[in-house]
Amino acid sequence: MCSSHDVIVVGGGLSGLVLATALKRQAGSALSVALVDGALSRPRRHHRTSAVAPGPRIMLERLGIWPEVADRAAPVTRMEISDSRLSDAVRIPNLTFDSADVKGAVLAHIAFHADLEEAAQRAAAAAGVDFKPVHATSFEAGVATARLRLADGTEMTARLVVSADGSRSSLRDQAGLKSIAWDYQRTALAATIGHEADHEGVAVQHFLESGPIAMLPLPGRRSSLIWTATPEEASTALALSDEAFLAEVERRVGHRWGALSLVDRPLTFPLTFALARTFVAPRFALVGDAAHRIHPLAGQGLNLALRDVGCLTDAIIDQASLGLDIGSDITLKAYESSRRFDSAVSAMGVDLLHHIYKMKGPLADLRRSGVAVVQNSRLLKRALLNEAMGLSGEPPRLFRAEKAAA
Repeated sequence: MCSSHDVIVVGGGLSGLVLATALKRQAGSALSVALVDGALSRPRRHHRTSAVAPGPRIMLERLGIWPEVADRAAPVTRMEISDSRLSDAVRIPNLTFDSADVKGAVLAHIAFHADLEEAAQRAAAAAGVDFKPVHATSFEAGVATARLRLADGTEMTARLVVSADGSRSSLRDQAGLKSIAWDYQRTALAATIGHEADHEGVAVQHFLESGPIAMLPLPGRRSSLIWTATPEEASTALALSDEAFLAEVERRVGHRWGALSLVDRPLTFPLTFALARTFVAPRFALVGDAAHRIHPLAGQGLNLALRDVGCLTDAIIDQASLGLDIGSDITLKAYESSRRFDSAVSAMGVDLLHHIYKMKGPLADLRRSGVAVVQNSRLLKRALLNEAMGLSGEPPRLFRAEKAAA
């Protein structure tokens, strides 16, 4: 048995769901879109968060996703970054970013990733995306179509297959796309922390010897904790009682939040880097973590993924509007030219930042001097914020607010 579609998206995470929704919302019945993922019916983990920059937030608003999660997300109006040692009595910020640096704009919103995924799945269903809750096992490109084989023995064909199935994508390997990758030998602990004092919309990140630790604002008197540790430190922290775990958190983040409470037990995930050497192959494209995976210290993973989604949507819709082949080399080259270099610069930039903050001795003094230059330059701050907010360069069309009718 074989079914045919214009586009098959493999992967039911946020990137795949948003891409499928965007294509159906933009093209309607002109494009048939299927989304394949055997994990679609599994419950999603609720206390890992994502930073949603203004550009991607506009995209989610236009697709009807953001209104469903807006009241469960918190705006970030200020960021404070410190460079200190665990033994320091106080952690004084040496780099700050404020909404005043970008004419009062919110710097980002912090939202639970599972909330975003669930809202995106509802939006995709409402848009008419065809869900296939089965794992894809193999991919083969032909001259006019690509063929996808599923775990239940069925087959599907499409003019274009998009891999949005994460950093361990098997389809990427089958398509012959190579990547560079390494392990940071660090583990991130994520938890939701309740606190006595109001966070006032301030996101705080301290760079310590073993890695950064961040408190990101959530609605009410809660924050999302992202603590980077060695695997040994992470294992030790997980074995602690709630009281002892909170004491270790407070030792690292300080006392500005007052008494702390643990809303949920922490979960962990390994920190790795990966970047595909090319994003496309015949009848095939990569988006999101299948194309690049970066360190979370800059909070840019989701925003890079949604920029992929926006640029691929533009390339497909441009071809479809002319009645041309949406899986052709022209479509794929247009997408890759808009994303490959930008993604590489962003990914390597975040990796460089990670290594810069690991420097010790005289090199650490040089780092602090460089940070001081940025702190005292509104021009540099605005340039960095425009990049982080998804507003630099030529953003995809869905990143731009719709113009009001005259």
